[in-house]
Amino acid sequence: MKESIEYPIFNLSYPDWELDTLGDFFIYNEDYRSSDDFFNKYYLNQTFVDCRGNLFKVIGKSLIKSKFRIFRSRVNKIQFEALNNNIDLEQLKKELKEKSQQIKNDAAQTEILKQIENSKTIKELLRGF
Repeated sequence: MKESIEYPIFNLSYPDWELDTLGDFFIYNEDYRSSDDFFNKYYLNQTFVDCRGNLFKVIGKSLIKSKFRIFRSRVNKIQFEALNNNIDLEQLKKELKEKSQQIKNDAAQTEILKQIENSKTIKELLRGF
């Protein structure tokens, strides 16, 4: 992948939104430390948007090889494929508003919708979520 990613990035393709898993849709850097099951469920083959609106697909992960590995136990680097496509702020807002309708907690849903509406940039939207 040649295009750089501006973190955080957000999973646009995961179909089910629930309040207790919403935080799992974010990736804050390329290091990955959790289980393979979690990676396969929430990240692998999913499409993510970065703070500039660029779209990326997670295509795998590889173990980071380091002489300091004893201090970085089982850290993987997430591998991305640039999709050479992007989404603008208004498209992203529309998609997130639709998906936020799945949130069953009315107060949380209202707060999420407010954040989406008030964001003036994709970066502000993703960082404020």
